[in-house]
Amino acid sequence: MKQERLQDVMTEIPTIEQAASDYIEVRNSRMDLTKKEVAAQERLLATMRAANLEFYRTTSGFNCIVTNKQKVKVSAAKEEAE
Repeated sequence: MKQERLQDVMTEIPTIEQAASDYIEVRNSRMDLTKKEVAAQERLLATMRAANLEFYRTTSGFNCIVTNKQKVKVSAAKEEAE
């Protein structure tokens, strides 16, 4: 049985209002960043394809690896054992 919404419970609770507002702000920022990240990843993938590279290590120590020809994975390079 589906619970019906209780209309008289809809009084404003300031702490919940603030917590919800904070969450929505962070969520919306993350969604905007995700769009920027996807665009940057697509640009990196296209640039690596244009250079005909499937692997590239940046001067700052990140590995860029083209995976399944549709994405590029960027990760910190692991320290090599001496």
